[in-house]
Amino acid sequence: MEKILVFIEKAINGNLELDELNKGWPEETEGIPFYEAVFEDIESAVEHFPSSLFGNPIDRFKSEDEYRCLQISKLLISDADLSIDEKYKALIELRKNAISSEPEKIKEKLNDFKLNI
Repeated sequence: MEKILVFIEKAINGNLELDELNKGWPEETEGIPFYEAVFEDIESAVEHFPSSLFGNPIDRFKSEDEYRCLQISKLLISDADLSIDEKYKALIELRKNAISSEPEKIKEKLNDFKLNI
Protein backbone atom coordinates (compact mmCIF):
# COMPACT_ATOMS: atom_id res chain seq x y z
CA MET A 1 0.00 0.00 0.00
CA GLU A 2 2.37 2.62 -1.28
CA LYS A 3 -0.21 5.40 -1.11
CA ILE A 4 -0.71 4.84 2.62
CA LEU A 5 3.05 4.93 3.21
CA VAL A 6 3.14 8.29 1.43
CA PHE A 7 0.37 9.57 3.71
CA ILE A 8 2.35 8.39 6.75
CA GLU A 9 5.52 10.14 5.60
CA LYS A 10 3.63 13.34 4.89
CA ALA A 11 1.98 13.18 8.33
CA ILE A 12 5.35 12.61 10.01
CA ASN A 13 6.68 15.73 8.33
CA GLY A 14 3.59 17.84 8.95
CA ASN A 15 2.79 18.06 5.25
CA LEU A 16 -0.62 16.37 5.17
CA GLU A 17 -4.04 17.97 5.36
CA LEU A 18 -7.12 16.07 6.54
CA ASP A 19 -8.91 16.85 3.28
CA GLU A 20 -6.11 15.21 1.25
CA LEU A 21 -6.18 12.15 3.54
CA ASN A 22 -9.97 11.77 3.37
CA LYS A 23 -10.18 12.22 -0.40
CA GLY A 24 -7.14 10.09 -1.23
CA TRP A 25 -7.56 7.15 1.13
CA PRO A 26 -7.74 3.89 -0.87
CA GLU A 27 -11.33 2.61 -1.03
CA GLU A 28 -10.17 -1.01 -1.15
CA THR A 29 -9.10 -0.76 2.50
CA GLU A 30 -12.64 -0.02 3.70
CA GLY A 31 -13.86 -2.47 6.31
CA ILE A 32 -10.41 -3.90 7.04
CA PRO A 33 -9.66 -3.28 10.73
CA PHE A 34 -5.90 -2.91 10.27
CA TYR A 35 -6.26 -0.19 7.64
CA GLU A 36 -9.04 1.52 9.57
CA ALA A 37 -6.71 1.71 12.60
CA VAL A 38 -3.86 3.05 10.45
CA PHE A 39 -6.21 5.69 9.03
CA GLU A 40 -7.14 6.73 12.56
CA ASP A 41 -3.45 6.97 13.51
CA ILE A 42 -2.70 9.20 10.52
CA GLU A 43 -5.78 11.32 11.14
CA SER A 44 -4.81 11.79 14.80
CA ALA A 45 -1.26 12.74 13.82
CA VAL A 46 -2.52 15.39 11.41
CA GLU A 47 -4.91 16.78 14.02
CA HIS A 48 -2.25 16.89 16.76
CA PHE A 49 0.83 17.94 14.81
CA PRO A 50 2.58 20.72 16.80
CA SER A 51 2.59 24.29 15.54
CA SER A 52 5.80 25.99 14.52
CA LEU A 53 5.32 28.81 17.05
CA PHE A 54 7.55 27.14 19.62
CA GLY A 55 10.54 25.78 17.71
CA ASN A 56 10.90 22.90 15.29
CA PRO A 57 7.54 21.07 15.20
CA ILE A 58 9.01 17.88 13.71
CA ASP A 59 11.46 17.52 16.60
CA ARG A 60 8.65 18.03 19.11
CA PHE A 61 6.36 15.65 17.23
CA LYS A 62 8.92 12.85 17.60
CA SER A 63 8.18 12.72 21.33
CA GLU A 64 4.43 12.33 20.80
CA ASP A 65 2.38 9.11 20.86
CA GLU A 66 1.04 9.88 17.40
CA TYR A 67 4.58 9.77 15.97
CA ARG A 68 5.22 6.39 17.61
CA CYS A 69 1.95 5.02 16.19
CA LEU A 70 2.88 6.20 12.69
CA GLN A 71 6.26 4.47 12.96
CA ILE A 72 4.53 1.26 14.03
CA SER A 73 2.03 1.49 11.16
CA LYS A 74 4.80 2.15 8.66
CA LEU A 75 6.74 -0.93 9.76
CA LEU A 76 3.67 -3.17 9.70
CA ILE A 77 2.51 -2.04 6.27
CA SER A 78 5.96 -2.85 4.89
CA ASP A 79 6.14 -6.25 6.62
CA ALA A 80 5.60 -9.10 4.16
CA ASP A 81 5.70 -11.88 6.78
CA LEU A 82 2.41 -11.12 8.51
CA SER A 83 -1.14 -11.58 7.29
CA ILE A 84 -3.48 -8.59 7.49
CA ASP A 85 -5.09 -10.04 10.64
CA GLU A 86 -1.68 -10.58 12.24
CA LYS A 87 -0.72 -7.01 11.34
CA TYR A 88 -3.82 -5.76 13.13
CA LYS A 89 -3.02 -7.82 16.23
CA ALA A 90 0.59 -6.60 16.11
CA LEU A 91 -0.57 -3.00 15.77
CA ILE A 92 -2.72 -3.29 18.89
CA GLU A 93 0.05 -5.06 20.80
CA LEU A 94 2.79 -2.64 19.74
CA ARG A 95 0.64 0.38 20.56
CA LYS A 96 0.43 -0.94 24.12
CA ASN A 97 4.00 -2.17 24.51
CA ALA A 98 6.32 -0.21 22.22
CA ILE A 99 7.79 2.41 24.50
CA SER A 100 10.21 3.93 22.02
CA SER A 101 9.56 5.90 18.85
CA GLU A 102 12.81 4.68 17.33
CA PRO A 103 12.13 2.36 14.38
CA GLU A 104 14.88 -0.08 15.45
CA LYS A 105 13.37 -0.50 18.92
CA ILE A 106 9.90 -0.96 17.40
CA LYS A 107 11.35 -3.60 15.03
CA GLU A 108 12.70 -5.47 18.06
CA LYS A 109 9.22 -5.51 19.62
CA LEU A 110 7.72 -6.59 16.28
CA ASN A 111 10.20 -9.47 16.06
CA ASP A 112 9.24 -10.50 19.60
CA PHE A 113 5.58 -10.43 18.52
CA LYS A 114 6.34 -12.63 15.49
CA LEU A 115 8.04 -15.21 17.70
CA ASN A 116 4.86 -15.52 19.76
CA ILE A 117 2.36 -16.06 16.92
